[in-house]
Amino acid sequence: MTRKLTAPRENLDRTVVRVRTSHPISGGAVSPVLIAFGGRAVPIIAGPCSVENRPMLLEVAHAVRAAGASMLRGGAYKPRTSPYEFQGLGDEALELLAEARAETGLPVVTEVLDPRDVELVARHADMFQIGARNMQNYALLAEVGRASKPVLLKRGFAATIAELIMAAEHIMAKGNPNVILCERGIRTFETKTRNTFDVSAVPVLKTETHLPIVVDPSHAAGRADVVAALSFAAIAAGADGLMIEVHPHPASALSDGQQSLTISAFMDLMIRLKPFAVAAGRDLSMPDTTDDVVEIGETLGGNGAAPFEVPEPLARIRRDIERVDRDIIALVGERVRLARDAGHEKRRAGIPIIDPHQEGQVLSRGPDLAQLAELPMSELRLLQQHLIAIARRAQAPDMYTPEDEE
Repeated sequence: MTRKLTAPRENLDRTVVRVRTSHPISGGAVSPVLIAFGGRAVPIIAGPCSVENRPMLLEVAHAVRAAGASMLRGGAYKPRTSPYEFQGLGDEALELLAEARAETGLPVVTEVLDPRDVELVARHADMFQIGARNMQNYALLAEVGRASKPVLLKRGFAATIAELIMAAEHIMAKGNPNVILCERGIRTFETKTRNTFDVSAVPVLKTETHLPIVVDPSHAAGRADVVAALSFAAIAAGADGLMIEVHPHPASALSDGQQSLTISAFMDLMIRLKPFAVAAGRDLSMPDTTDDVVEIGETLGGNGAAPFEVPEPLARIRRDIERVDRDIIALVGERVRLARDAGHEKRRAGIPIIDPHQEGQVLSRGPDLAQLAELPMSELRLLQQHLIAIARRAQAPDMYTPEDEE
């Protein structure tokens, strides 16, 4: 029987909503992602406001996964205040989102607007989004309630907390308990931000419901320069996840560019979020579990054998390795951006792009770095040579062909 939300009580047995990549992944190059909202982990959902075209979506999908995001967002159908603004690519966007998931392994969340589209969206997405304008579209709530996919339910911009809770009840009453509430800001008299982030909604909803709470700082702010600050506040208040808009070139975005982070800004935010998560007793990248043993959804040797179980201590070590890998990748991305900037300065100053003296200086630091990292010198040297090669390509991409990278 569905658990009702309307009777707050102390020490609620909190619901953990799990979302996994439920569709094929390309060639086994990446592993499907399993994430949990409502446990210790604070998953980050990231992606563009709207799916505009294939290259843009794939660029963002790969970038946010490398930065540590757990889920990909992207609008296929866009409800806009003006009928003359971009309304989304519709069915084509769903196909592109499915392709992005196949390449990255990231589960996909996208908005569904019409009860008649629920079945179609379910075939392409791993989680439904109910937007702020549809929070009280009861026919739509009933339809996703009859579906088996998790639902991200956004608070309406003029809705009370009680009304948000009742909207969740409509979904759960139809048999779907996998509801995640989303605070995305409410409309007030303030005009310096698009909406006003109701930070108090997070602890209040934690007290009065058992459902996970995600915060959307992008829509709350309406401006990219304060998204980071609202993200920090959300985690401090107890949010179970964040939903952040990311675009390669926000100035040319077809929707909500002013509130979208660039890829580099998102990578920087992911690094800066970690201390806030730790201070709140949470973790950004840790897949959660309520059991002593974590079930790994992969088969031994890929030969169709049954899934095996991994002891929690080993699973914890693997999560730490994943966290370190993401930190390393984010730092390599920062190094590439700096190398690209150095290339621009070299061109402006008339200095050759390839600088053997500077590269020699980098290599000369090898012994000290090898000792610091407790690595064999041969392995450290190999790593340095890879970094130099990556920097060369970043500074002078026209000097390299795809064959050079093989």
